[in-house]
Amino acid sequence: MKPICIVWIFLDLVFAYNVAKWRRGVLPVIATLAMMMAVFGLIAIPSWVDREGFGYAQPALSSGLLGSLTAILVALQVLVIIASMYAFRQQWNVEVEHWPAEEGDALPAGA
Repeated sequence: MKPICIVWIFLDLVFAYNVAKWRRGVLPVIATLAMMMAVFGLIAIPSWVDREGFGYAQPALSSGLLGSLTAILVALQVLVIIASMYAFRQQWNVEVEHWPAEEGDALPAGA
């Protein structure tokens, strides 16, 4: 499980770098990964809270705290999905070129 977590962290760092460089192509991928993590988090919340049963080892943190942290993580992933889709819709990487008018106000050819 640790290699998967390390790969996930590495992907998040690569995507954060690409967003910082104004590359919007990764935004749908970020939303997809956030959706996957949110689904897994929603599935994991009840199992973290119900760890009081027989046969479960007591984690270093209380089960209620782990359930709360997982719920916060799910909420953050939903915010990431909303923010990435909003940014993708804004088309903030599209540049608009403005050409000088082809009228008499243009500079002479020798200038």
